[in-house]
Amino acid sequence: MLLTRAVRPDRLIIAAKSFVESVFGSEFVQKADALLNLEQIINEE
Repeated sequence: MLLTRAVRPDRLIIAAKSFVESVFGSEFVQKADALLNLEQIINEE
């Protein structure tokens, strides 16, 4: 991921998401997206 950041900083989020999916599985990413709704958090604050 450091190489990706150095060469293509615009691809860092995609590379990080792919890494998390490969380690924890795609179900983890889907649940995290559902739990971390930034719009909802901002509206509640």
